[in-house]
Amino acid sequence: MAAMRPLKNYIAIRIREKLATNIAMEVNAATSRIMSVIWLSFTRYVFSLFRYCSVVNRIVFCLVNAEQERNMRLTILAAALLSAQAAIAADAGPARVVDAAVGDWNGDGKPDLAVLAEAAADAEDDQLGIYIYLRDDHDLLRLAASAPGKIWGSTAVDGIYGQEPSIKAAGKSSISVHSQNSAIGRDRWEQTLTLAYRNGQFVVAGYTYSDYDTLDPDAGGTCDYNALTGKLQKAGKDQTSEPRVIAITDWKAETGQSICGN
Repeated sequence: MAAMRPLKNYIAIRIREKLATNIAMEVNAATSRIMSVIWLSFTRYVFSLFRYCSVVNRIVFCLVNAEQERNMRLTILAAALLSAQAAIAADAGPARVVDAAVGDWNGDGKPDLAVLAEAAADAEDDQLGIYIYLRDDHDLLRLAASAPGKIWGSTAVDGIYGQEPSIKAAGKSSISVHSQNSAIGRDRWEQTLTLAYRNGQFVVAGYTYSDYDTLDPDAGGTCDYNALTGKLQKAGKDQTSEPRVIAITDWKAETGQSICGN
């Protein structure tokens, strides 16, 4: 029996070693699985965070760019108005810009400017000038058409509503100049000049006029004239007319009245 004790002790030691080894292997395996799960979760989190940050960055980038572009457009327009007013003042005495429009009038892909301005000499007669600026090779505005005293309109701060003039972009490359008397007296009227750039000058491409009498429902009428094609319509009826090339600098109120037979 005494001889068997070393053998038993040896077997017991080996069993304990085997158990310790198995336990260590199980622990290592479990640890590896846990680390794998943790690493996979961490990787997914980082990836999702990266995607989220990318989306946020793109959104912020777009918003910043949009705001910068808007500010740039406002800056360009403000600078254009200031330069236009300075140029008008130098050309025809002190003036006040009352309305403006931005568009690509000559189709060169650059933003141009058209303004309605009140010169000191015309202020008493409520006459306004049309001034059109084109950009040169240096992207600077240069006066391309100066037509003072072409449009009637009330511009007083305490003026009557219904007599305000306006100038707007019409389509991609045309200019619409509107004047009216929709407030005072029995004779009410509206007029729209459509300007276009043709052969190096600004011409009256269209003329629209309508009037009515507040006391006589049978008085008044409408007139729509396309100067470039010669198409003329009076009181809703087509009539024949000749095409005309009328530069805005040569336009007079009597010109439109003669076309419409007023």
